Amino acid sequence: MAFFFKKKRDDELPELPPMPPLPEDEGMEQGNFPMDEEAAMPPMGLPPMPPARMPASMPPPPMPQLQKPMGLSETATVFVKIDKYREIMQMVDSMNTKLEDLRHNLDKISAIKQKETEIIQGWNALLSDSKTKIDELNRKLLRPGEA
Repeated sequence: MAFFFKKKRDDELPELPPMPPLPEDEGMEQGNFPMDEEAAMPPMGLPPMPPARMPASMPPPPMPQLQKPMGLSETATVFVKIDKYREIMQMVDSMNTKLEDLRHNLDKISAIKQKETEIIQGWNALLSDSKTKIDELNRKLLRPGEA
């Protein structure tokens, strides 16, 4: 019945001491480090591989060429289940009817906007006529202080 008891961990690691602070240098700004010769050299690793030299008597390997399988034409036939085809056609028809409805609604909105523009232009004309009549009336009537 030892399946349900917790194991005691004897292999826990002790805490590490804190890291020492970095030396401060007044000449170095953040991200602006001096470049010395060691830093300018590429990282050491494996040396580059020398170019492969083939003996002069051996010809280069032939490049494989893609060949068309026999019996296939340029256009491949795609087989689709009839049910899927009917679903696709119904979706396309539905999209066409929705586009026609949107075009019809847009035409209605354009006609309404045009009527609104005509009404607003009529009101502007009526206001300008009223303004000119009031100005004319003010000129014809003499005011007692102005005479």
